[in-house]
Amino acid sequence: MPPQYVNHGADLSYPTPLMCEGTTLYGFILEGQPQNLQALCRRVFYEPSGGLVYYYPLSRFFMLTVGYIQKIYSMSLNCGWTPEAQAIVWIPTAAVKPSGSKLIAERLAWFPAYTIVSNPYSLVSGREVIGFFKGFGWIDVPESGTVINPARLGVDVFGMKDFQPQSTSQRYPLFELTRLDGADGQAGQEWPTLEAAFNDLKMQLASAGPSPIVVSLELGLNLIDDLLHKEVPLVFLKQFRNAAADGSVAYQAILEVPTTVQRFRGIQLIDDYQFTLLNDLASYPLASDLGITSQKAVLSFKLEMDFTIGNGTEIWNAAQSQRPGCLGFLFGK
Repeated sequence: MPPQYVNHGADLSYPTPLMCEGTTLYGFILEGQPQNLQALCRRVFYEPSGGLVYYYPLSRFFMLTVGYIQKIYSMSLNCGWTPEAQAIVWIPTAAVKPSGSKLIAERLAWFPAYTIVSNPYSLVSGREVIGFFKGFGWIDVPESGTVINPARLGVDVFGMKDFQPQSTSQRYPLFELTRLDGADGQAGQEWPTLEAAFNDLKMQLASAGPSPIVVSLELGLNLIDDLLHKEVPLVFLKQFRNAAADGSVAYQAILEVPTTVQRFRGIQLIDDYQFTLLNDLASYPLASDLGITSQKAVLSFKLEMDFTIGNGTEIWNAAQSQRPGCLGFLFGK
């Protein structure tokens, strides 16, 4: 039996599965640079695993969501709930294996490259339990789901402008999304199901240029299975620094975590939104990691849902002598 978690006072870490009720997300499809997105995924997944695990961006496009969750609570520990305002950068990826000059895609997973939340419970639990790259911030988003298309969404973060000995961490505006003048404030096409939203979004997220990714039979089967179960797989690099000052880790693993949607409604927005990067911070290097500049969103939408964040599965663990990689996970090895 593995060692058990020790619960004591001032604990901010709560076990999965987690229930997220009353979620409203405003979503935007933005354009980055393929080489930046590829380099980020390579640094986070490929290099730590020695090339055994490879998640490759599907496109130069990614998704940014800004939203509010009315109630988050642990389904395995009856200890109350907390609300959460959040902003997340989602990179659509495929778990791939090299085959000559091509990459064979086996299954899809969303990589939350940046997550900014408004309370310490979400910050600590997300990082410690699952592996979210979470930071603390102030999210300007409507707490009521009745607002269809807000005039402005904004995110400030607690961070550093530069990594220098004299630098001080403080509050900085990071980015904002503003509804453009002339917008009529009306909703557009409705997505009654997760499948309908997925079908529209995948066309927007598809790469416009040549791609080394080859779709495999495994990818098709996994995608069908995910949609049947209303699951959205997420992938994380979960790690903790070693207390020794040598740059090493005490724990490092790549995890996939399922999210399962119970209630869903989506609305594509007619309004155009302008994304503006307000600061390029050393602690939040969105420009270099994503290759993003200020721009008009390719697509804007609103999602309303309830969903659960399930228990994670280790795809790779740095401490293991036999590292399974992507295929080992599929066949239970």
